[in-house]
Amino acid sequence: MKDLNFNLTKKSLWAVVVYAAVIVLFVLVAIVPFYLANRKIAGENDKIKARIEEQKQLGPIYASILDEMKKKDMLVLPNPAPEKLSRENTAKFKSDFKAIADKSKVKLLSFTPNLSTLSGSSSSLLHQVALKGEFSGFQKLLIELGGIPYVDKIEDMEIRQNNDGMDLKMKVWVGLK
Repeated sequence: MKDLNFNLTKKSLWAVVVYAAVIVLFVLVAIVPFYLANRKIAGENDKIKARIEEQKQLGPIYASILDEMKKKDMLVLPNPAPEKLSRENTAKFKSDFKAIADKSKVKLLSFTPNLSTLSGSSSSLLHQVALKGEFSGFQKLLIELGGIPYVDKIEDMEIRQNNDGMDLKMKVWVGLK
């Protein structure tokens, strides 16, 4: 083995170095980025497979929940399209509110519109309301208020517990044309 003798000329040595550099450059520029991109895609595929398996396991549970919901009488919150009340019909809200309060078994203590919000070019009218009743009645009242299309928002709600029930004070904004 000591007799191995490589007779390489300077020109052929440069050719070997250039060829080796081209091969290394090709590996670095083409193969390594392709390998990294392929590994990233394989990771994403594994995540998607795990989600598919999860959905396969949860699918029957979801279907049984839907079946149970169809069997029971579930409470559906109202979501009407928003409307505006004409300025001439602002008294309609008081009668609608009183009907809702009666239906919810809540006693209406006071109903005061803030007339300063009615003047000018205001697009809403503020009503300050005080009620007395049980908490479940307040829940029903709020759900029913959500079904009135011209109620813009309900704010500044205050509930206090008393010996004879609960008091609720709130501000209700009604949209005006």
